[in-house]
Amino acid sequence: MRFGLAAVLALVLVAVSPPSASAHLTVDPPFLAAGATETLVVTVHNDRSETMTGFELTIPEEVRIASISTTAGWSGEVDGRVARWTGGALAGGTPVAFEVALDAPAAPGPVELLGDQLYPGGETVEWPFELTVVPADGDDGAFGTTSLVSLAVVLLLALATVAFVLLRRRRPLQER
Repeated sequence: MRFGLAAVLALVLVAVSPPSASAHLTVDPPFLAAGATETLVVTVHNDRSETMTGFELTIPEEVRIASISTTAGWSGEVDGRVARWTGGALAGGTPVAFEVALDAPAAPGPVELLGDQLYPGGETVEWPFELTVVPADGDDGAFGTTSLVSLAVVLLLALATVAFVLLRRRRPLQER
């Protein structure tokens, strides 16, 4: 029965988790608070057999790169709307995480970004993805980041309670 409950909880978590752009590039958190500076961790997975030698993150005009952090073995630079990490060597089948702080626009809504994996010989693999700009906490009548997280937790607890009750109501095979 514990396995069943764990499976139900895992499915609920997957169902309410925001989707990532792809399995090759994930962003945490997948949202920006309107008008705020948010630090994102962009995890890039090299699914190729050849070594990845760089990564570029291109942001839309309404977003600004506040800063980037260097990752061990990589050098980072900002050139306008592009954050670039080079000089590293990411072997096939492994991930690397890059941190970037972005100044979000004041208006909530989706923003499109582009992640480019760079390979020797000038080959590039593009991964477009979307982040959601959510209303900042304290906006009149709007859900803020904390409210969204609180709502997700309440929904998870409610679904887990329903799943637990349904699993407890099942009779053992010996009683059938």
